Amino acid sequence: MRKAIFLLLTFAAAGAFAMGIGAGAFGGIALPMGDMASEDYGDLGMSPKFGGKLILEPLPVVDVEVAFGYHLGHTFKDWEDIEGVDEPTVTIIPITVGANYKLAFGNAGCYFGGGGGYYMEKYEMSGVLLGVPYTAKADINKPGVYVGGGFTYAFGKLCLDVNPRFNYVMNKGDFDVTVTAGGEEITGTDEKDWSDTFVDVLFGVDYFFM
Repeated sequence: MRKAIFLLLTFAAAGAFAMGIGAGAFGGIALPMGDMASEDYGDLGMSPKFGGKLILEPLPVVDVEVAFGYHLGHTFKDWEDIEGVDEPTVTIIPITVGANYKLAFGNAGCYFGGGGGYYMEKYEMSGVLLGVPYTAKADINKPGVYVGGGFTYAFGKLCLDVNPRFNYVMNKGDFDVTVTAGGEEITGTDEKDWSDTFVDVLFGVDYFFM
């Protein structure tokens, strides 16, 4: 019995030691699509995006990634200047977990996969009306999913990564809005008539420690 336990522990330790572990950083753009980009609904333009990820490789052909990103700010494509109202900005922070299936061709490779996560979206607007400064904020935090793939090229432990992916965020519905003006804070609700969809085009560098 003790021999069997010892063998199992030995195999488990060997498997853990063989697991690839890496980290990566990426940057690129997020391109709203569908209703998110439509003039009649979201009207949002593209935003620069950057982030990082932790990579676990339990098998040579499979890796699991935990990633976070930050959209620097989507602007409104058809925004017209209004006296006393500054142009609103929209930022998004997605935190995702997913898996990829990989194919290698020497140092080059490709992969495809998907996952899900939590997408934290913030609308913010400010200005001065009737001499009173104000800010209006809305936080829309909802789950979402993504599918995508990529192309890689390895230089030893370093790997270049080009990664397009499609994101669908389930954030249609009511959300809270907070307006602060003249030292007073008022909270209300508004309704979002669409779910956000956008495509990432990301360029990154991954480094594998093991």
